[in-house]
Amino acid sequence: MNNNLLALNSPSTAVYDVLWKDEHCILCGNFDTTMRLVDVRTGNDEACWTDPYNASVYCLSYNGMYAVHCGMKYHYRTNLYDLRAPNRCVQMYFPLKKNSNFSPVYRIAADCSQMFVVTDHNLRILNFDADWAATKDYASI
Repeated sequence: MNNNLLALNSPSTAVYDVLWKDEHCILCGNFDTTMRLVDVRTGNDEACWTDPYNASVYCLSYNGMYAVHCGMKYHYRTNLYDLRAPNRCVQMYFPLKKNSNFSPVYRIAADCSQMFVVTDHNLRILNFDADWAATKDYASI
């Protein structure tokens, strides 16, 4: 039996979650507040996204194209990143109205219509197709 070990050159510490982007790259969520795209052929980071509020990335959900949802350490929060825009958070979701600082998001499952968010206390579902949702345009602020 021949085992090969490849040590990655990524400076991240304490990887919490990892998944394949394609046959050459992985996405990893880390304790050091980053989500990284690592090329396994070279062992190097190809891109890095950092949480703007310094929270660890507990879990990842990838749509197969450009969107990656990350479950964060605090506030029941999830971040949405676009793989075409390194180090920029596209959107944040807070699936709990109550101001609580404790529960991480342990698992996410998402598609274009819903996002399931697993926390310490329960499973939350965000329905993106809901036509009753209130919207506000913050572009003019």
